[in-house]
Amino acid sequence: MSTGGKGSSILALLVAAAVAGGCRDSTGAGPVEGGEAGESRPLLMIALSFDDNYDPDGMEWALELLAGRKNADGSPVHASFMINTAALDKRRTLRATWLRALRGGHEIGNHTHDHNEGRYGEAMTEGEWRKAVGRGHAVLTGSIAGGGLGLKTVRGFRAPRGETNDAVAGILDGLGYSYDSSRPGHWSPDGKWPEQVPGTGLWELAISWLEPAPEAMHPVRRVLAALGYGRLILAVDMSMFSPDGANLTKEQALATLKCNVNRRRNGDRAPLVLVGHTHIMGAAADDDLKWRTSVRQRREFYREFLDHVGGLPGVRIVSNKELVDWLETAKRPFPQEASRH
Repeated sequence: MSTGGKGSSILALLVAAAVAGGCRDSTGAGPVEGGEAGESRPLLMIALSFDDNYDPDGMEWALELLAGRKNADGSPVHASFMINTAALDKRRTLRATWLRALRGGHEIGNHTHDHNEGRYGEAMTEGEWRKAVGRGHAVLTGSIAGGGLGLKTVRGFRAPRGETNDAVAGILDGLGYSYDSSRPGHWSPDGKWPEQVPGTGLWELAISWLEPAPEAMHPVRRVLAALGYGRLILAVDMSMFSPDGANLTKEQALATLKCNVNRRRNGDRAPLVLVGHTHIMGAAADDDLKWRTSVRQRREFYREFLDHVGGLPGVRIVSNKELVDWLETAKRPFPQEASRH
């Protein structure tokens, strides 16, 4: 029996939405594969960082993953490690690993001393924030002989769990920091270019949003996504893999990142800010995290993504501080309005 009429039309629309939902290339074409030398277009920068970094096995994995890796233009692949300095209270040997990261050209940034344990960052007073930032800063800039990391300057900060408030920018600016990468950005299909925080010298490196690839979505979610509901995923590995987040498989997460990179390459090429966590890459994580992915699969996700991006002309994986240096030098010569022409 045929339902016919209005009901069949609605069904057809829902089926079409289920098929079409998810990340699409901004031009409808395949990924851009070159032409950078003849184009007045910016590089697509992918800023890679890892938070917390208290697990030695996870840190060792990350350094091994990045060692000797090159971008398509021959530049070295670097990352930022945003650390909780309280980890040294339990694992003194971590300091040698963090120092090795610095020798490898990577960045060490401030993620507070103790991850603001027991405190809700958005509600913290200026005095509480000054202490939280200052304790981490003191270890990062303390002498190596005295148990610090010996940094002459600290360039960047990320608030634990993204919980921050307006007091933080002034504190960071007063300490001479270059950027804050705490908050998620505002959603745009092609991404948003970083801006400086008004009244400071700080760049706000907002964490990117990702539009899921079609294969990363259940048909019901595709319908909801096509209607504009709950389709975005924060570009944070825990948001992608955790059951409290998108609960993606390795293949779904990889397809989603590739899709969003392709979209930005065909669009304004606004930087993509990607956040990882080394402790969910440590061998012991499988004992604690009953997720759809195993440690092995999450490690494969990063390796396969870096292998893919490393072969793309006009794309460069960088640390947060390298992104800021590029922004300062380029002074954004390719604004969003002009890069389409």
